[in-house]
Amino acid sequence: MRIGRTRIAAVVFAAVVVAGVWFFVGRRPASSIRNVLLISIDTLRADHLSCYGYAEPTTPHIDAVAKEGVLFEHVIAPVPLTLPSHCSMLTGTNPTYHGVHDNLMYRLGEEANVTLAELLKERGFTTGAIVSASVLDSRFGLHQGFETYDQVGGPGAAAGEEQERRAGRTNRIALDWLDRHRDERFFLFLHYYDPHTPYDPPAPFASRFASSPYAGEVAYTDECVGRIIARLEELDLYESTLIVIVGDHGEMLGEHGELAHDFFIYQSAIRVPLVIKVPGQRRPRRVKSIAGVIDVVPTVCRLLGIEAPPGVQGLDLTPSWRGGATTSMRGLYCQSLTPTKYGANSLLGIVTDRWKFIQTTRPELYDLAADPREEKNLVQAHPTEAGRLQDLLKRTLIEERRDTTARQASVDPEVERKLGALGYTGSPVIEDFELGRKKDDPKDLIGLHISYDKINHLINKQQIADAHEIAQDVRQQRPKFLGGHLKLAEIAMRRNRPDEAITHLQGALQIKDDYAQSHHNLAQALFMVGRLDDAIRHFRRALALQPTLAEAHYGLGTALLNQGRPDDGIQHFRRALALKPTLAEAHYGLGMALLNQGRPQLAVQSLRQAATLDPNRPDLLNSVAWVLAVHPSGDVRDPRNALQFAQRAAQLTRHREPAVLDTLAAAYAANGQFAQAAQTAEQAMTLARRSNPDRAQQIGARRRLYLKHQPYRAAAPAP
Repeated sequence: MRIGRTRIAAVVFAAVVVAGVWFFVGRRPASSIRNVLLISIDTLRADHLSCYGYAEPTTPHIDAVAKEGVLFEHVIAPVPLTLPSHCSMLTGTNPTYHGVHDNLMYRLGEEANVTLAELLKERGFTTGAIVSASVLDSRFGLHQGFETYDQVGGPGAAAGEEQERRAGRTNRIALDWLDRHRDERFFLFLHYYDPHTPYDPPAPFASRFASSPYAGEVAYTDECVGRIIARLEELDLYESTLIVIVGDHGEMLGEHGELAHDFFIYQSAIRVPLVIKVPGQRRPRRVKSIAGVIDVVPTVCRLLGIEAPPGVQGLDLTPSWRGGATTSMRGLYCQSLTPTKYGANSLLGIVTDRWKFIQTTRPELYDLAADPREEKNLVQAHPTEAGRLQDLLKRTLIEERRDTTARQASVDPEVERKLGALGYTGSPVIEDFELGRKKDDPKDLIGLHISYDKINHLINKQQIADAHEIAQDVRQQRPKFLGGHLKLAEIAMRRNRPDEAITHLQGALQIKDDYAQSHHNLAQALFMVGRLDDAIRHFRRALALQPTLAEAHYGLGTALLNQGRPDDGIQHFRRALALKPTLAEAHYGLGMALLNQGRPQLAVQSLRQAATLDPNRPDLLNSVAWVLAVHPSGDVRDPRNALQFAQRAAQLTRHREPAVLDTLAAAYAANGQFAQAAQTAEQAMTLARRSNPDRAQQIGARRRLYLKHQPYRAAAPAP
């Protein structure tokens, strides 16, 4: 059959139109993207994923996503630390711009930074975050734009989840979130923490990866990622969801002498995976040109048809897999300021497709193509390349750096304790971006850094004597290292040696007088030895440096109360609670102050609130229970709650603390359970004879009352 030219032209035109529509829809797929899922896996070095070449099948579920999406082979995190890297991930900017340089003493400024969550919330997305470690606590500012921000230690937290939670627990929360928001257009940020130290994968991953527990943690996390993907499919959301899977930083695993991360910026610590699955895409793509964690925001914005906010330093990566321009000529910035804690130079770097330059006392240059483990420094062999990259680093620091208000003067003790349990403690970093060479080279101080990390580990394991020995060595090696003095003071306080702690904290203040936490800790030690005037002076100094330090208001209120100034004490207890309503100690202090003022009903409310807010503090529970059990006023006594709190305190101390058992006996008696009271008092008396004969006699006197079916009533409000 003969077809005329007109018909042929029409057919060709129609084909071109269809192809053009497909092409432009492919380039602007905002209409096909209904939801966004950003999965961040903490401490995930790229070479331990099977889709990145790991010899064993660690990540079959992430591999499956990569087979339908885009895998970026050379991705750089700007800093080997969780909080600052996630700030970069969610703002598209480097630490020099968003201003967060460490896990301690920093908060992402709300006025100065725009997060991906804020962008999507403004455009009608339901936004939620589920994070798995206290280092991403909302008080550090990463919650900006999220309507829900589920973090560890919050309401409903399971036992043992104060600092971190396993991926399985995180998944249960995430699956419930997906079920509840399935009918909405949503952005979910899901953070897993399991590959972080200590490496302790659950069965069967522990046995399958017995030779590499770290790889076992990676495999376990991948299994949990697979369950999230499966739920998206069950809810018929997988095809319409943009999925981004990325690491925040890597792990050194002993390379270059570093066991974990946060000190060096070698590739093992900053090269991470990045996989993006775009709805409607089925053919896998691998991108060899360099990319960065800072590219997540502009790439998601481009795919959604949203303009990225001003100041974003990352690039839209979509051209790299659509045949457009690549980023192969690009240099990505990276840094570690951790060495400045020890008085050393910073580590400031530039990474390209092939080369990596690190500026410090003895600069380093590596050919990553020929030497991926960075074992041969080529600064002397390639001075021209080193000079070119150093110039690029200088320009980057000038063009991408700004003054911010992210830095905090200090961090409150509760957060410091939680981060310490994760291994993040120490003195503040110094924001040193000069390219000088006069200070010590970080490479010479890795042993000192490992020793300091070991101190934290030993303290968390309650191996105080060993921690003290190493801390003394650290201080001897580095007398001007603030962290050494602070650790010795912490150890002294754990040993109930406040006089010794005072000496160490005074040494810390000689090094850095404007560190609020040092003044606060010194005030606590001074209070313990009865030097109330000196304690009050240092509490006030801490508050002058950091007015929002709720614990300092509580400490000052307690000192004033002990000076017989309940009105002034109440004022500071209320300030503490205005700053931190969940500060249980402040509720207790307020309750005791109100008792002194003769306001029993309000006092009891505060005391109950204190015990309810912190049900895992046996000392606090014991103090509240004692007041509620033995107070002479019937308006204050609350036998039922006294028994509840005393039983919990005894459980936490395994029925081995005579003071706690003494309170439990008094609570039994207050409830008319005199047989249990006498039996418990006998147990308390037996334990007390070994360490405190005077207390044993006092308990014995109370026991005689219980045998006569009489409760104990105290003239004083506390034991």
